[in-house]
Parts: sequence; C-alpha cells; structure tokens
Amino acid sequence: HETMLKAYFPVAEPVPFDSRDLAFAALRGGTVDAVFGDGVGFAFWLESDAAENCCSFSGGPYFSERFLGEGLAIAVDKKNADLAKALDYAIGQVVAKRRFSELMLRYFPLSAF
Repeated sequence: HETMLKAYFPVAEPVPFDSRDLAFAALRGGTVDAVFGDGVGFAFWLESDAAENCCSFSGGPYFSERFLGEGLAIAVDKKNADLAKALDYAIGQVVAKRRFSELMLRYFPLSAF
C-alpha cells in the first residue's frame, strides 16, 4: 500500500507503522491525518469499539490492478485445488449475477466502496 500511496498522493508524507493496529492508534490519537490501506479491513475497524467512533472513510475507493491485482482474493492451502476451484466458481457467479455489492452491504459493517 505504501507504493500505491506514493503514486496516488505524491505530496503525502508516508509514516510507516509496524502493524495496522499501531497505524489505527496513531489515527485515533491524531498523530497522523489519515491511514491508507485495505478498505474491507478498515470497514471492520471503523465499526468496532476500538475505533472509538473517531474516523470515517474519505475519498476512494482506490482500485489499481498495477498495485493490488484484479480484486479481492481468498487464500487456500496449495494442496486444496478443489476448494480453490469451487471458490473461484462461486465468486464468478456472484459477480456475473451482479450480487457482489449487495452481499458486501449486507454482511460487512460499513461499505468499503
């Protein structure tokens, strides 16, 4: 995400953190003005008690095949090719039937999009 941040926001001054929790603490505490990263993960944090209702999404979403690949992904054990194929098929069906946004809004606490 740091490389993408520098490309999209060249005047920003990146502040690297060792963990997402440390970045969130800095945002909540006002040490940094913004945190750039994964919208889905951020959605869960923003709606959690840990966020203390401090923050919200601003701008975006930011998509980039160059920096992030083709989209969301699910990791499975290399030895489980059947599961990977089943997940690929299921996700393909969700996208083909244009249900992805509906499912995101139903099962995720806050839209990352």
